[in-house]
Amino acid sequence: MTAPVLRPTAFVGRRNIRLLYAFWFLLSFQPWMGTWIAYLTEYRGVSLFFVGLLETFFQFVGVFARVPAGAFADRFGRRNSLALGMALEGSGLFLFGLASSYPLILLSYVLWAGGSAFRDPVHAAYLYDALAAEGKERDFSRQFGRLSGFGMAGMLLGPLIGAPIAGWTSLQVPVLLSAVSYGSALVVALMLHEPPRTQRVAGSMGYVQTMARGVTELWRDRAAALVVVIAAGLAFAAAAQMMLLQPFLQSHNVPVGWWGLVLVPARLGAVAGSAYSYQLQRLLGERRAFALLIAIPVALLVGLTAVDHVAMVLAIGAIMVVSMTREPVFTDYLNRRVSSEVRATVLAVRRLGIQFVMAFAAPLAGGLGERSLPLAFGVLAVLTAGLAVPAYLLWLRVDRAALEPDETALAATSATQREPL
Repeated sequence: MTAPVLRPTAFVGRRNIRLLYAFWFLLSFQPWMGTWIAYLTEYRGVSLFFVGLLETFFQFVGVFARVPAGAFADRFGRRNSLALGMALEGSGLFLFGLASSYPLILLSYVLWAGGSAFRDPVHAAYLYDALAAEGKERDFSRQFGRLSGFGMAGMLLGPLIGAPIAGWTSLQVPVLLSAVSYGSALVVALMLHEPPRTQRVAGSMGYVQTMARGVTELWRDRAAALVVVIAAGLAFAAAAQMMLLQPFLQSHNVPVGWWGLVLVPARLGAVAGSAYSYQLQRLLGERRAFALLIAIPVALLVGLTAVDHVAMVLAIGAIMVVSMTREPVFTDYLNRRVSSEVRATVLAVRRLGIQFVMAFAAPLAGGLGERSLPLAFGVLAVLTAGLAVPAYLLWLRVDRAALEPDETALAATSATQREPL
């Protein structure tokens, strides 16, 4: 009697994309997010400048892990990469909640940052290939916006619950509770099916070859490379939102228990921004949308430099909204320019540029913020404009000369209604 032949499970895009939504929500549901700087400065007794240095360490670990992790996803599968990332990142964050010495904090950051490289931006590559398996690549921007919206919903609810818990118990408890989020996300990641690749059979290139091919493909595409530089420049604005929000609330005597609630408008705005970014892109066109997404954070940072009032927390929140709005737009642009077999690697290089900037910007923001928050916002405004604006002007010239589909054709195509997944 012959043994039955086991056939691979047919890939169903709708099922797996819904699971990816659930995965990203659970991963993003982090109770510690609204109080982690206070956890380090008040509970662990370190300075804001040292928090910035820790962030530099985090980013450099990510720098060394990012491209190899992207190549791992391209070589061994997006699903395996997401699952591995949850195991490593969850272990690192749990250790972060227990760490009572500098060596343990650093070790937790190695696991935390290294693990995050295996899931971001691998999730974007997974989504694009899942859509491509059913011929729906053009729908990426809209679906990635929805995915980001689910993530922002998790980021809204996590701090909203975690901040009161920190106020009732201690700043350590929300950090330890986050292990539940990572464990749940790991279970969902294991339920995903690997999407088929569009260009070549998955795994046809070796690991080192995959990594080298991805970097080379981006290097040869000047328009795509300049989008990476623009995103890196905007990381200075992201550093302001990440490093200075909690010190800003502290400086205006906002109780810790209210921090999660203060963030609700920004999180809701970010959910809407990411979910509807594709409409902004198609209404204005790619070039105008890029310009707007650069100009707004620069203007907000200038406003924070000029006005030191508690109401300006809305400006910090607006920077968060713009950050989440531009993510689907930039990622969609890069996805359309790279091949499937190295997509995760190329997207990892984009994250690499952001991490290089964050490694410099975090301690700068922390050190300046200890002296003067308006000064810190002003310096970050100059640096954001100084890198992102020249890169955008160069990108305009290169993109106009590139053999890309006309934006009007893109808009006409996108006007066709598709059934939501």
